[in-house]
Parts: sequence; C-alpha cells; structure tokens
Amino acid sequence: MKIHPNPLKKILFPLLILAAFQLQAQVPLLKNVQESFQNLPSKPKVLQMKWQGPELSTGGHAQGIQMYYKGKERYWIFSGSGNEYGYIAVAKAKDDWLAQHDYVLKFAPPFSHAGGIQVAGNWLVVGIEDANKKDASFVRLYDLENALSGNLEQGIKIARQGTEKESTAGENGLLQLKDGRFLIVTGSWDCKTVDLYLSEAGVPLNEDSKFTRIHHLNVDEADKSGWIDAEFPAYQNLNLVADQAGKVYAIGLGKQNGKNVMDLFELNWQAETPDQQILRKVAHREMKCAKGASFRMGGGVVVNSQGELEVFAVSESVDHKMVINQFR
Repeated sequence: MKIHPNPLKKILFPLLILAAFQLQAQVPLLKNVQESFQNLPSKPKVLQMKWQGPELSTGGHAQGIQMYYKGKERYWIFSGSGNEYGYIAVAKAKDDWLAQHDYVLKFAPPFSHAGGIQVAGNWLVVGIEDANKKDASFVRLYDLENALSGNLEQGIKIARQGTEKESTAGENGLLQLKDGRFLIVTGSWDCKTVDLYLSEAGVPLNEDSKFTRIHHLNVDEADKSGWIDAEFPAYQNLNLVADQAGKVYAIGLGKQNGKNVMDLFELNWQAETPDQQILRKVAHREMKCAKGASFRMGGGVVVNSQGELEVFAVSESVDHKMVINQFR
C-alpha cells in the first residue's frame, strides 16, 4: 500500500518554527528610533543602589548594565572586570533598588575581563577578553532562564583570536531580527574595529547554534561621507535597537573630551553591504551623568517592557555604594 505524505506537514512545520521564533522574540520594538533617541532627557534619574550579594573582585570596574524582564519581575544584570576574575551578576530589582542577589558567574584568568553586554529576549551576550595579552577573546551567549535557576555555565561561544587588540571583545550588542535570526555586534579594544555575526536562518536559537561573521569594519577605513560628523570615540558599550519596520541601529556609549556622549548609527547589516558602509552616524548627544556614574565606567541600552528606550550609566564598582543613572 502506498503511503501518501500528509499535506498538513508542509503547512504546520513552518508555523511551528515561526512559533518558536515568536516565543524568543520578547523585546518590544521602538516606533521611531531616532525620535526616541533625541527625546531622552540629558539629565538622569539617579538611583543609589544596594548590592546585597557577595563582595566582587576589585581592581577593575563595572562594564555593562542591562534589565531583564520575566513576567512581572525585573532583574538587573551587570558585567565587570577585576584582578581575580571577571563576572556577570544578576539581581532582582524592586522599586529601583537591588532587592536581592540572585547569581554571579565568574570568569577566571586569563579570560577575566568581562566587557559590554546586552539582553535580547531570554539571551544575554557578553565579551570575555584576555586583557593582558589582548590577542584573544570569546563572545558568549547565555540563556537567562538558566541563570534564574542557578546555572549559567553553558552557552554559545564565538572564539576570536589573532591580532593584538583587534581580537578583543569589549563592546557587544544583541538583537533579534524580524525573520527570527539573531545579530551580534562586537567592538574591539577602544572600538577600533567592528564585527557583525549572524545566526542560522530557520533555526531557533539554542546552545548549539552557530554564528557566522558577516562583516569586519576597520573604523579608520569607514565611508563617512553620509555621517553627521566624522567622530567615532572609544565607546565603552555598543548596543543594538530596531524599529517596527525592522530597521536596525547601533548606539555607542562612551566619554570624549571629558563629556559623556552617546551616538546613534544606522546599521546596514545585510551581507551585500560593503564593510566600509555598514555604519552611518545619524545623531549625537551629550548626557549629564551624575554622582560618579559615567559612560566611561559602563552603560547599557534597554527597550523596556512598555516599548520605551532607556539608557543607563554606572559608577565604578558593583557594590553597596553603586550609583546608576537612568535616562528615560
């Protein structure tokens, strides 16, 4: 007897894949990125935070800050470097205060310099560098569902090795595209080069997922003919956002000439774009960080659960005297 294939499979399988992508796509998109960027106040709300976890490694400084939303709960996520180890620290937030420490993941030498971070859905990206030799790093992605159950050890790993400083990973951003794939941006030491990595098409992100580098930009060789100005400072953080039409932007946070600055770039990530043209600077802001917080120490870009853009700056250390600046 001849068995005929079930025609419903041709319909249901793509729908199941789409549903899996939609389950991962938990980050709201901005209606208008440039408008949201320009409308942020230049003066922050100052949060005097209370870190209630263990004392963390000293000798370095905080690097990145993000907010993770799980239902009605909010979790602060910090990355930082130190003499003994680098770290990712997770703490539940309550009324703008750190209510309790939940988890700390430590990175031992030589890869003890945890750089910038960003959350997209349940996934967190972080760059982990050999800050001494400066010739190797890993870009790691972790499922935050595991962090809340006390296990963040496993994750996706992208190895970077070769030229000194160019193979570091201090600035990192993560975004889920409209087609379900994930895009990573990684900047090297002082953000002199920028790399873009893209996940596989048609496969929901998991701990076995592979990323392909699709662009490598030496910033000194960038085509700046369409930029509002030619400045590209040594950003401490480089995060990604997108609008509802699917247009992607990068936001750089850093300090230049003693001022805390943030810059907005259109990101033309498509593979056919020449490397020199992947970034186009479209806006620049100077922000008035306060009470010891600075984009030089660390910062982060978040689209909150209401679909609003927020930018954060932090003070030097994740401890009981920590200060966070919230621009919203």
